[in-house]
Amino acid sequence: MTDHGKRLAPLVAVTILLLLISASRSWALGVITGKYLTRTSTGLTLQLTVKPPAPASLIVIQHLPAGTEIASSNPAFKKYNHKKGTVRWLFRGLKPGELTIRLKLKTPIAPERVRAEIRCKDPDTGKLMTIHIR
Repeated sequence: MTDHGKRLAPLVAVTILLLLISASRSWALGVITGKYLTRTSTGLTLQLTVKPPAPASLIVIQHLPAGTEIASSNPAFKKYNHKKGTVRWLFRGLKPGELTIRLKLKTPIAPERVRAEIRCKDPDTGKLMTIHIR
């Protein structure tokens, strides 16, 4: 190895290490993505995309204005805290693909007040991830 190569070797090693760390972080954030397909005063449709490897389980928390009355949910929610306006779904045994949540409301709301969170463990690191959807 030349003197020039000896000087560049540590720099190349550090660069590769930083790229691997960066790729791991962006991969973890890309395991689950979500977006609202519709968001109106009387309903919303939230679409989640699960990429491989899928996490073992996933919690979706939909934030609505406190006191909002729900007409229907598909799939059915696991828990609804009427006082806080938080709706929760628990999904297990996920497979890569798309998952759609539809919520119809009895109480009209301001659509811009709607937001959601996705919580799951990163399949690679086991670290809890929270993904915010606005």
